[in-house]
Amino acid sequence: MAVPVLISGALLGSRELITELGGKPAELARRAKLPARVFDEPDIFVPAASIVDFLELAAQAVNCPTFAFEHARRLPLGLRGLGIRGQGWMLMRAARNVREALHDFVGIYGLYTDAGTLRMHTRRGDVWLSYTFLPVGRWGEEQIIHLTLARMCLFIGESLSQAWQPTAVELRAQPGDPTPYFDFFGPNVTFGQARDAIQIDHEALTRPLHTDTSDVPGSGHARPGHGLDGPALAAEVKAVLGTLLRHDDCSIEIVSGVLGLSVRTLQRRLAEAGTSFHEQIDSVRADLAWRHVTRTALSFARISDLVGYDGQAAFSRAFRRWHGMTPRDARRAKV
Repeated sequence: MAVPVLISGALLGSRELITELGGKPAELARRAKLPARVFDEPDIFVPAASIVDFLELAAQAVNCPTFAFEHARRLPLGLRGLGIRGQGWMLMRAARNVREALHDFVGIYGLYTDAGTLRMHTRRGDVWLSYTFLPVGRWGEEQIIHLTLARMCLFIGESLSQAWQPTAVELRAQPGDPTPYFDFFGPNVTFGQARDAIQIDHEALTRPLHTDTSDVPGSGHARPGHGLDGPALAAEVKAVLGTLLRHDDCSIEIVSGVLGLSVRTLQRRLAEAGTSFHEQIDSVRADLAWRHVTRTALSFARISDLVGYDGQAAFSRAFRRWHGMTPRDARRAKV
């Protein structure tokens, strides 16, 4: 059975926060079996259990049961705060309002982890957003669940350019002191429930989306591939493929659709840049394979799956073609 993974961007800012609160992030990372470089490389996949354990250990070490809320506030604003980097933003396209943005995010969430699941349920015009996480942590999954729900709330507030709290919140947790939960989510929080979920009101859902997209390609409702040629277009294609490779469908039709270009236009522009769609896929696979082999402890079978190979043998042959050595030799060398 494949080990569930989670993108390392979930820990952005956690090292600095833990240090400020008197903890030792490097020691906590070691106990959680996380590589120290995870704090500086936000786009590698690591075992989900390690991140879950790290967050629980951090909450214990700094004596802060609501560590997830403090961490949520430290994550970047806008879409990046949801863990979405440039390629994820492109997959969300240009949402017209908060409802569409949340719908798109729920749809692409599986690109960032196969351990957590977001679901949207509409009821009387409002939306309930619920979150579940596989039981992979040694001390539970409370912090990762609360972190995700907290970031969703902050994202909505940022999108509306105003303070916002959910209409209602249901949590499985039963804290000794509920005050921090009321401070963060508002007064309508109930504990000891069967699920972890937030209710988003109809008015917030229909408001135009106002997120800071200055750090990602494009802005407003422009399609991200328009006006791009040469190396810039090749870079955007690689960004999209970097996300899609761990899923079955990373065809040129899908990528051209994400970029807002026709298949013929994408092929022509890549040819003018001296490359091809096939070469771009091969290059992305080679880069991702090297990074995951040399910078993570994931099994080679898991890495082969993450970069889009059906079996470890085929992956090993491709790795030797790309890098002139086997995955095992590369990991031993840690060049």
